[in-house]
Amino acid sequence: MNTINKKIGIINFHYSNHNYGAVLQAAALQNLVESFGHKAEHIDYIPIPSKLSVFKRFKEIFTEAVKAVDTTGVIVNTPKVYNKEVFEQFRIKNLLRTRDIYQIPSDLNAIENRYSHVIVGSDQVWRPSYTVENRDVYFLSFCGDETRRVSYAASFGVDHWEYGNETLETKTVKAELDKFSAVSVRELSGVKICNNIFSSNATHVLDPTLARGRDYFDKIADDAGVDNVVNEKIVYYKLDPDSEFVSFIDFLEEKLQKKSENIYRKRVGRKYYYNSVNDWLDTIRKAKLVVTDSFHCVCFAILFEREFVYVPNDSRGITRLESLLSTLGLENRIARNNLIKHFSDYCVDEINYSYASNILNEHRKKSISFLKNSLIK
Repeated sequence: MNTINKKIGIINFHYSNHNYGAVLQAAALQNLVESFGHKAEHIDYIPIPSKLSVFKRFKEIFTEAVKAVDTTGVIVNTPKVYNKEVFEQFRIKNLLRTRDIYQIPSDLNAIENRYSHVIVGSDQVWRPSYTVENRDVYFLSFCGDETRRVSYAASFGVDHWEYGNETLETKTVKAELDKFSAVSVRELSGVKICNNIFSSNATHVLDPTLARGRDYFDKIADDAGVDNVVNEKIVYYKLDPDSEFVSFIDFLEEKLQKKSENIYRKRVGRKYYYNSVNDWLDTIRKAKLVVTDSFHCVCFAILFEREFVYVPNDSRGITRLESLLSTLGLENRIARNNLIKHFSDYCVDEINYSYASNILNEHRKKSISFLKNSLIK
């Protein structure tokens, strides 16, 4: 194979219509691959939800509807947002996708050896409870023998493999993983899972957003449809708010004498709308303080060197943030218990971004080197 101008396929959760991190990491990974001189495109796999997935989503919608009581002026949860097209608008401008859309695993067999390499990642693509019947797709079972399989910053989401060590599912995944030419994961716990469960050597790398660096995202944020004044607000991006979190935001407003803004959804009249992806990024870039339970929101707070507090969310996986923040010496930003007390004890002093950035730069070099070298083989 030639070492340049290869055609690279990428597969991940780029199709999300509610997750800013999913579309931004997808754009970052494609941009990185293209920076090496290759042609890259996302395999437009948009899986049809299974009956199990539909049932799970029905329960989520019901729970959201029950929680959708807005008596404080703060968005707690809402069952409907009216402009999901903002994510597609971002994809049209920033992602190259296959002409065909694939919806079930067998559809992907048509790809076989179309690409010299196929990359899976980033995000929780190796978490079976998320991928359900599409599990093997994200271990690249559809690739032909002539295609090199690569994982970049794939995440198991939690610190354990969700199947048992000797189950049929585990043996099936191991057989697929044995066909990879290069394996990297986003968390240190993922390295252990690969080694202990699958006897596979994995490299620990940065999420594509952190590997790509700030300059790329500054350009995206520069296209925001808002003014250039630094707003210095408290911004929060909480996927699953509760009463303690709402009280914490009220405390921060009084403590810092700053207004707060929910950057997940905004209310206009009686309806809720998503911010554009560009506006979402720009608001983080201009914030006084970022409060979130989102992995990628933390990533962007770090890239833009903003103060932040991470509020763990057990159901969405804490391991990925523990791994990142401990690596950068920022684990004191994880508010594990009483939010107000944690803020008062640990978050009064500003983050030393000079120290964190030096560590980040070293890991960025290693991550980029892994990805570049994995596409030469």
